[in-house]
Amino acid sequence: MEEMQKESVEKSPGFIRMVIDDKKFKDFFMTIEGILSLIGGIIVGIFFFHYSADTQVNEFNKILSELAVVFIPGLLGLLGIIFAGLTFASGSISLKATENIYKEEKIKSLLGIFFSFYFVGWLIALTIVLYVIVYFLGLSPFAVNPKWTGILAFFIGYLTIFLIFYTVGLFDTCINLFFVNYKFNQKDEQDKR
Repeated sequence: MEEMQKESVEKSPGFIRMVIDDKKFKDFFMTIEGILSLIGGIIVGIFFFHYSADTQVNEFNKILSELAVVFIPGLLGLLGIIFAGLTFASGSISLKATENIYKEEKIKSLLGIFFSFYFVGWLIALTIVLYVIVYFLGLSPFAVNPKWTGILAFFIGYLTIFLIFYTVGLFDTCINLFFVNYKFNQKDEQDKR
């Protein structure tokens, strides 16, 4: 049985399967980050809906491309912070602590913590792609339909706000991993006595 569990841990089930298994989709609406992002996304969507309807095409498109130019490097920097956080988190758990976590069959919980970094990394990548689309829309001489502008602005606003709050939540995860490491290292010492 231990061999079967070890084999299932060594193989990554894939992003979609992990989102479903860890119920990460609930983070979008059932957390404080999700609720605040939903409110912020609605405000951003409504603002851009009205602003695109009341502004000349060239001026509005220029603003779109300028916003994208500001946010894309910021999101790339955020992706770097997430990667550094994952490196810190995975490097801070000692082999001894990992073995004890595995013995107590809590390895899936630990993988769930690491998956949070993977999850937010994919969301950042998706948001960057959306900003690239916005950038090219801003370069075009064509008017963007206010309804579609509002919808796109809602999604981008929602994701941007969600990423900021979710990343801050991951800092807490990194701090808690320190205590998990300490607890499971101490457990090994207690077992030896």
